[in-house]
Amino acid sequence: MEIFSFLVHTCYMYTFLPAMKGASVALLKEAIDGMKQRYTKEQLARHLARFQTILRRSTMLSEADKQLVEDYMQYYGSLLDSDPSIQQKLTENEVRTLQQVVLDTVEGQFPALVDQARERVFQVEKPDVLRLLIKQVYKAPDEKTARFLLETLVV
Repeated sequence: MEIFSFLVHTCYMYTFLPAMKGASVALLKEAIDGMKQRYTKEQLARHLARFQTILRRSTMLSEADKQLVEDYMQYYGSLLDSDPSIQQKLTENEVRTLQQVVLDTVEGQFPALVDQARERVFQVEKPDVLRLLIKQVYKAPDEKTARFLLETLVV
């Protein structure tokens, strides 16, 4: 318990509190408020992102308690949304998802073009381009048109 007491008074370790035995909703809320007082907005966003990840994986709190802490963190949601590194990860995840949707769409509509699609689609890193391609491939009247769409895809 001595280590737990040390962590409670060491702000940079607050991120790990959700995984510790003895963590409570009140303590975690206090830790969030403590981080807010100590860190800049950018630093706070990074710490809260890690805090949230550890909270979600923790087995030390009930799901109901986790939800209470998550609800409390919603107050800080705009910080998490504005953090450039978090935005970059979200964009990367969106791109990977859209790339897979393109491949699934091509496979469903024109299975013979899957290899060509795989070669081209993973070069595209712009979500808007991928969304448009999904719509175009889905509406393509034939394989020739779909092949043209893939060949002229701007990467």
